[in-house]
Amino acid sequence: MLPAWTTRVRPLRFTLSSSVFRFAAAAQSLLLLVLATAAFLSAPQSPVAYAFAGYVFAMLVNVFAPHVFVSIALRSYMPGTATALLFNLPLGIFFLHRALDEGFVAWDTLVWAAPLVAFLALLSIPVSFAIGRACVAIRS
Repeated sequence: MLPAWTTRVRPLRFTLSSSVFRFAAAAQSLLLLVLATAAFLSAPQSPVAYAFAGYVFAMLVNVFAPHVFVSIALRSYMPGTATALLFNLPLGIFFLHRALDEGFVAWDTLVWAAPLVAFLALLSIPVSFAIGRACVAIRS
């Protein structure tokens, strides 16, 4: 089941097994590793560089929505908030600052590419859940 806080947020009232959630989290983490590796091997200001920078931007947004906002709104700790604040926030800011300073990405492209990639990453979450459900069903 999803964490208890989700039962208090009407749009999120659906069942999701822990194995499906773990699959989706692992898939998103694997996507980050693939993008990081591809970006490392690609040229500055390439589409892959912007895809990775956009994914980092998405993880920065994810620090606040939902983790910090849900924790504040419900006055209860949302799992992942500490990790988001301790790792995602400083490392994401560090990467984007350095990527811009070193010309790995250009500001004028990043301002539209990062939100686009973040939106696509958001859309990939239900897809990850669906694939996870299918994998669990096959395994059962």
